[in-house]
Amino acid sequence: MRFFILAAFATLFGCATGRSTLAARRIAQAVFGQSLPFAARVTQGGALSGITNTLFTAWMPPGLGFGGLAGKVSLTGNDPSFSEALVLLGTTADDETACARQNGVTVAVPPAITRLWAAIAKTNGTAAVTLPVNFALPYGVAPPQPSSGTCMMVLINAGFPYLNGTIARYTTTVADVSAATVPVPSGTIVLPFGMGGEFRFPPGTTPSSVYVGIMAKRPLAVDGIAAALSAAPVAGAPAGTGWSPLPASAWAVMSTFLYLPAGACAAANFRTQPWQGNFAVLRMATPSRLAAPRGAIPVLQMPMMSTATLATQRATYHAVPPTAPGGTLAPGDCLVVYETVYPGAFTNSGVLDVENQSTVYLRERP
Repeated sequence: MRFFILAAFATLFGCATGRSTLAARRIAQAVFGQSLPFAARVTQGGALSGITNTLFTAWMPPGLGFGGLAGKVSLTGNDPSFSEALVLLGTTADDETACARQNGVTVAVPPAITRLWAAIAKTNGTAAVTLPVNFALPYGVAPPQPSSGTCMMVLINAGFPYLNGTIARYTTTVADVSAATVPVPSGTIVLPFGMGGEFRFPPGTTPSSVYVGIMAKRPLAVDGIAAALSAAPVAGAPAGTGWSPLPASAWAVMSTFLYLPAGACAAANFRTQPWQGNFAVLRMATPSRLAAPRGAIPVLQMPMMSTATLATQRATYHAVPPTAPGGTLAPGDCLVVYETVYPGAFTNSGVLDVENQSTVYLRERP
């Protein structure tokens, strides 16, 4: 399984290896004050394990930017085995003709997408997992090509990594969302950054944590956090893939976004990756008994409780006022998310796949 930080591009589950059927319609182009609707639906099925990448596009006229999102994402399956879906919204460098040509297309290798938002869902059964989304940004995200218009894309990367050979399998992913389009004033630069990743938590009898985050290199504002979280054991995985044992009782996951002033961040001795312009990435790949650093201030806490086989998955948008802790980052300040798994009482927790597909909207400050 992967351990990664998501930034301008998303790491996806895999290539198209099964069959897929889809229904998608591109709806009227946006004008000022309106939105770009996406009715994206992908049904994945096949005789082999299958993950598909299916594209849905709409053209955003010049002068507009991304101002928020409303709708829902859902995932269903027909078998009590593991399935998952990543839904990514972003922009591409395609012109209007190439943008229209990609609508409703399934590809083996997805195109480069500049991230605007993402959601993640997992299931180990037949009940639908639904994640609502509804937020408006205080400042719109300017597209890379504001003078000519921009291709906006929803990518659905979904399916089942492991197949029960005795049961015909399928999954259905639906992204019924509308992206708000807003005028973007010159000089305002908003940077959507994917803060999170996918982590395998091994069995244990005590809480185990892993962190990812950023350290500011120059002054930044944190306008908001669009958080999407999922967790599950990988039911149906073959022996030898490292996904056993399955949990024997309920368990819990807590995602906590923390603000650390520069002194507290430096004292935490985080593992710092190379600078990415305005900030450096902080990452710990292997979960351990790691406590949150002294001096950390919670910005957002999102619990996920389980019934042993699946967590109650979460998606939300959290606005961060400029005067709130974490609303502004001075050089050396950090914003970190801790993923912590709490084992069930009196039992081994089992191996868990925990994923955070949150997007932090950073804004350059003078």
